[in-house]
This record gives sequence, C-alpha cells and structure tokens, in this order.
Amino acid sequence: MGLLIDIDKKQLRELEAALDGSLKMLPKQVSTAINKTRTKAASTMAKSVVKELAVTQKTVRDAIDKGRRSTPKTLRAMLTLRAGERLPLKQFKPRQTRKGVSYKVSKTEGRKTLKSGFIVQSLGSHVFARSGPKRRVRSGVNKGRMKQAIYKKYGASPWGVYVKQDVDPEVRKQINEELRKQIAERIRFLRLKQQGVI
Repeated sequence: MGLLIDIDKKQLRELEAALDGSLKMLPKQVSTAINKTRTKAASTMAKSVVKELAVTQKTVRDAIDKGRRSTPKTLRAMLTLRAGERLPLKQFKPRQTRKGVSYKVSKTEGRKTLKSGFIVQSLGSHVFARSGPKRRVRSGVNKGRMKQAIYKKYGASPWGVYVKQDVDPEVRKQINEELRKQIAERIRFLRLKQQGVI
C-alpha cells in the first residue's frame, strides 16, 4: 500500500510569488517541503499502528519502505507498508516460560503463548518453534533422530493493523495538512529572506 499526497495549487502560486516569480527555483522549494513531509508521514503512520499493535513506533517506522526521496525533477516521494510483511515475534515482548514463549501482539488483548516455542539469544533473541512432520536429521548432534523442522516465528503485520483499524483517511488528512504546513514554512522563510531579516 502506497501513500500519495496532494499539493495545494494556491500555495504553489504563493510560493512562486515568494520566489519573485522564478519558476526555476520552484521545484527545489517544493521538493524540500515534500521530503520534510515524508519524514513526518512515517511517524504519523507509525503512531496510527501502535495505537493497536504492542510494539514501539521505531519498530513500525523501520518496517515502512521509505522509497526514494523527492528531487526537483521528480517532485515525488513514496512511503509503503507491504501487505503480508509481518514483524518478527521478538518485537512483541517475548518471555520464555515453562510452556513456551509468551508474547503480546495487541494493546487491547492479553498475552498469548506459543507452546514449545523458545528464544535463541545467540540468534538475535528471535523466537523459534518446531512444526511440521518429523524428518530424520542428517547431521549434527541429533544425526539419525526424527525431529520436526525449526522455524523463526513472526507476529502481526503493520499493514494488516493499518487496514483493519481503517485509519488511512485520517492519516492522509494529517499528511496533507503537514505538506501545507511545510510549504507555508518555505513561503515564510523566503519572504523573510527577501526582507533581509535572515
């Protein structure tokens, strides 16, 4: 899922006027505003997700594909939450218990337990569990024994939470407001510069 934002045409005319009608400098100023908005947008999206998901905002921001920054030639920036891309279970406050690994996905629900799960500190404290049919181990200390395969475990998808919570309209509204704010800031800066204040 990608997020696109609109540019207010009236503000563009005001920005052009602040540049003394210099169309040549306009793309650079718009690009600066877009990139500042892009940074803020990632935080806005993360905040909307962590209202439900029991992880840090940084964890969600890191899961957002920032794509390319805007340039004066492209005037485009993109943020993307990929469908189905789930966060490792280690991000959901896992605890090793006698029954397995307990973890918390939702802020509105209690902790859950992955039976027979285990945390491997030497592998980044990720959570693993055995599953599937038993197979004969071909090497190592368990060679010849019948064991299930070991898999790294994952929790919820930020994209899934974003869609389920239906926050997209409000997030788009906030980001469009931020872009207008950033363009207004460019206009103010240029006018102060014209006046010799800065």
